[in-house]
Parts: sequence; C-alpha cells; structure tokens
Amino acid sequence: MKLTFGSEEGSIDILEMVSGEDEHVGLGKNLKARGNVEDWMTLVELRMKSELTLALKEGLVDYDTKVNQSYQSISPAFFLEGGSLYLHALSLNPL
Repeated sequence: MKLTFGSEEGSIDILEMVSGEDEHVGLGKNLKARGNVEDWMTLVELRMKSELTLALKEGLVDYDTKVNQSYQSISPAFFLEGGSLYLHALSLNPL
C-alpha cells in the first residue's frame, strides 16, 4: 500500500491510498500526517475501512444493473469480488 499526499512541497494532507494492484481509493478531506506516526496511520486505516465500506455499499446497488464486462472496467477488483460473494451468499440464504 502507498499513500498519496498533497501536491505542495512538504504537504501533510493524505489524499488517497494506492493498493498493490494499483487501485486508488480516495480518503476524503481533513486527513493529515501529523503527530505520532502510529496515531495518524491508525486514522488512515479507519478512514480506508470507512471509504471502502461506503464504496462497496454503493457498488452493490449497481452490481445487478450493469453488464458484467463494463462493470469490470470501472470498478476495482475488490468490489467485484465483494459484490459477487455477497450476492452469492444472499442467494443461498435470502433475507
């Protein structure tokens, strides 16, 4: 995982996370790398989980309405995998 910081020299604004698969996840506003590394890295982790959860929820709404090949081109592998597993589990055990 890599973090992308603001464009100004010495910026402490954390803008996004980039996965090993080169998937970019925006981390929202007001996330700063200041103070103890352990503290702001914990905040990065919490924000990342929050943003991915929100994006997965939004992706599930679209999952059945998009043609699979076009969906793959616009959505990270995380959402395809998570969405397909969720829908498969739902089909086995309907709510």
